[in-house]
Amino acid sequence: MDGIWYNCGMGHDVTGRDGFVCRRCGECCRIKDGIVRVSDAEVARIAAFLGMSEADFIANETELAPDRRSLVLKSRADGSCAYLSPDNLCRINPVKPDKCRTFPFEWTNPDSAEVCPALRPMLRGGAEACHAGGRERGVP
Repeated sequence: MDGIWYNCGMGHDVTGRDGFVCRRCGECCRIKDGIVRVSDAEVARIAAFLGMSEADFIANETELAPDRRSLVLKSRADGSCAYLSPDNLCRINPVKPDKCRTFPFEWTNPDSAEVCPALRPMLRGGAEACHAGGRERGVP
């Protein structure tokens, strides 16, 4: 990829993966109306990590996605991830969902530069950066 993660076809490239340094601000985990879909494999991994049965994890830690096609992790009332600790760390980091693990290396949203302060200087073309399968909001 020669220092470019992807080009979304909209003229906005994300430069040098090696240049991204997470500031651990937790802003990507506090997105109002953001959802994190979880696969069966992710449910199994997270449940095992938390010492829960998959059935208990599904019943207590997930809900049906707005489009009713999958499960999503429950969020707090303020929209933040239920697994975000007070010190902005992920309490399930070793087993966090792929969606969380791959941001911003494999996907961003049009507003990612507004959300992620570490990503701002890396986006050429402004805050209207690529939408490459990123966070979903509400009902499609």
